[in-house]
Amino acid sequence: PDFAKAFKESELYELYENNKDELIVGVRNNYLNLYYNCDSVAKIKFTNKSICCEIDKYYLDGNHYSGKDPEKRFNASPKLICDHYEKIKERSDIKPTDEKKAQSKLVILNNLNKNSNWHCVDVEYVKSFNNQEEKEKAGINARFDIIAVSKEKPHRVALIELKYGSKAIGGKSGIYK
Repeated sequence: PDFAKAFKESELYELYENNKDELIVGVRNNYLNLYYNCDSVAKIKFTNKSICCEIDKYYLDGNHYSGKDPEKRFNASPKLICDHYEKIKERSDIKPTDEKKAQSKLVILNNLNKNSNWHCVDVEYVKSFNNQEEKEKAGINARFDIIAVSKEKPHRVALIELKYGSKAIGGKSGIYK
């Protein structure tokens, strides 16, 4: 409850409210993800009773960093994220595929539609495991493009894998048989 209250009082919540037509907030274990084009542009955490963010430095300076580079992840204030939002969007627009953009549009338009029977609650969800052994024992790759919950009882959950483009059906993806 403290995290939710702090988030709703932060500049990031105002940014989200003013840009619901292009932003998605995903709820994770102890943090939030801010998505633009289904591209995670900020990890929002609650530490020491305040909101702080982690962002891939690429969105701020345009430089690509290797996954192991300690400078890849940058701790940023909510104000910094808000002040650089247009630049973050520009850099994100370069990266995502048409499929990611379609996923994002589907979620946003669905959630803005009051007549929809479903509410999309998360995107790019990956099930968390405590360790590699637990993940191997589960024997599943629990990754979903979109998770939606029905608005009416009995509530149902939809795990959605969205494909886009001329090669969406068939091929070697294993999705279609």
